[in-house]
Amino acid sequence: MKNWKTTLVGVVSAALYAAVAYIQSGRIEPKEIAIAAGIAALGALAKDLNVTGGTVQQGPDVKSVAPPVLGNRAPSVTSNDTKIFK
Repeated sequence: MKNWKTTLVGVVSAALYAAVAYIQSGRIEPKEIAIAAGIAALGALAKDLNVTGGTVQQGPDVKSVAPPVLGNRAPSVTSNDTKIFK
């Protein structure tokens, strides 16, 4: 299961909601059961932050494309190039 974190949060939140509703009124109304089920379903259907979905590969974002790699050599800086910074 890829999205176990959000599922766990949803189930725990639903259980806590139902427990608080029971403690406050001494019984659980159908409305509280529906709300708790909705919270659990939302947690089960939500995607974790670090999980990508689908079968289509995501392409690089235009903003995040790295500059070309120069290999093991760094760009050369000559004395003429440093005049700009003086």
